[in-house]
Amino acid sequence: MENSEEGSEEKRPYQEREFTTEDGKAYEYFADKIYFRYISLDKSIGSKRTLVMPENYVVLIFCLQGSCAYCGIEKNSLLFTIENRHCNSFYFGKENVLVEARTESKLEAMIVYAQVDYFFSFSYDHALQWKEFESKVKTGNQAQLHRASIYLDQKINLLLLQILEEKLNPKLKNYFIEAKVTELILYQMDQLLQNPKSQPEPGLKPEEAEKMEMARQLLLKNLKTGISLKSLALEVGTNEFTLKKHFKLQFGSSVFSYLLAYKMEQAKDLLKQSDLKIAEIAEELGYQHPTHFSAAFKKATGMLPKAYREQHLK
Repeated sequence: MENSEEGSEEKRPYQEREFTTEDGKAYEYFADKIYFRYISLDKSIGSKRTLVMPENYVVLIFCLQGSCAYCGIEKNSLLFTIENRHCNSFYFGKENVLVEARTESKLEAMIVYAQVDYFFSFSYDHALQWKEFESKVKTGNQAQLHRASIYLDQKINLLLLQILEEKLNPKLKNYFIEAKVTELILYQMDQLLQNPKSQPEPGLKPEEAEKMEMARQLLLKNLKTGISLKSLALEVGTNEFTLKKHFKLQFGSSVFSYLLAYKMEQAKDLLKQSDLKIAEIAEELGYQHPTHFSAAFKKATGMLPKAYREQHLK
């Protein structure tokens, strides 16, 4: 792959390219320690890709929209799945995999490949699950870091946005990307250190999970007017304490964090794809004052709504 600066004799520390596919667009970045690909498929139903997995890399998968499954080709078996707005780290060993989209709507994902030695240069003995993952990787066995994938909260969303949208001098970009990927790795380690024994909480019973899905739908249905936790709990037949506990178990995030992340994603879509004024978008998302919306948007994305819209209209 050639550098974008034709005729330059200086060897750049990374390479990148943007390209379109038959069902969407993609962006790739290559450097010594890190390779990543961002994909955005407009129509993902039936979309399948065979990937030749690099043996000496840990794969960090961030599913921004939709869901997908990774299946082993040799044994024709399901290896791992990533659900909508979740992430996890995996090691596939020597086996190539088939990636299959499991949603009819848009599929958007970031897949980061980090060299094994680089990934585990941050090892910490007190994170039992991290050490187990490292042991499996270094003996060539397939493994996943988190037993239950992590919800894409504001911090992860912001890091991914910075990786994709930051415009830096080519001589600096490699250092910037490595710093941001380091943050993503350390953030995953921090999730394990919050629970040193790394024992996952028991899952919800089917009827409890059904109530939480009902709560999620009601939450989004009342996006503009809002709904209190007390009312939400009463609607689904539980209490506030149980609602907060079970919602986090089901979706990996508190009710407030989930709602805020959803609002910010809706805001980005409306800013890019509609002619609504910023005040109108704020109202649609349940903000009484546009300034409150602008402050929340900047905290989540690092940009004010106006600047974000201008950047994406270029």
